[in-house]
Amino acid sequence: DDFYERVSDPCEIDVKCPEGDSWADEIRSVVKLSIPAGGGVGLCSGTLVNNTSYDCKNYVLTAMHCTEQSTTSDFAQVVVRFNYQRNSCGSGISASAQQKTGTNRRADSNDGGGASGSDFCLLEMTQAIPATWNVYYAGWDASTTTPTASSEGWKAICIHHPAGDVKKISTAGTLVSGTWQAAGNHWKVNWIQTATNWGVTEGGSSGSPIFNKDHRVIGTLTGCGSYCNTPTAPDYYGKMDKHWT
Repeated sequence: DDFYERVSDPCEIDVKCPEGDSWADEIRSVVKLSIPAGGGVGLCSGTLVNNTSYDCKNYVLTAMHCTEQSTTSDFAQVVVRFNYQRNSCGSGISASAQQKTGTNRRADSNDGGGASGSDFCLLEMTQAIPATWNVYYAGWDASTTTPTASSEGWKAICIHHPAGDVKKISTAGTLVSGTWQAAGNHWKVNWIQTATNWGVTEGGSSGSPIFNKDHRVIGTLTGCGSYCNTPTAPDYYGKMDKHWT
């Protein structure tokens, strides 16, 4: 993975494209996760998140379904990779080797990966993050209010690692309360075309954050119907207000 770049679908938008210009801080909070589970290794996304003590504990928020089959020893082998992204829009291969191995599971939704809840898992890294990596602890909003549109008309932004590829950004034009399996636990999102392309999500994007116009995490990705050839199909994000009160 450090030497061979994985390839996501062609409509995905690099975070170094214009769509990412206003999201430099939040981009630094999103991580690629390699998670041992069930005898294999799965790829997901996550977010380094702040907490109400503001003490910079290295909490990483992701989706429970990414970790549902993981054992305690598996969590000790989770790889958290930072700043894995191209250095320009559409070109340049990331040489980032900024990764640490080892987490503890601190909490999860205990819901079968969204069968009866919001599908979240909170990990805490067991190793310190070097200051030179310049990471960011993302803020979040656990209110129940449906987010309003930005002045540009979009409703939310997702930053993610589709297919385990370098970091991408997708823009939502609609966001409403929706049902994944249990009613009311997820935000239903539809993506829109932007200046560069029409970003969607893929396998590997699971657990990635969706940010409101105030740059706060309001949900984490459970499942998706969107693809480059069906970009208007909805995706579903477990709500932060269902993760925590």
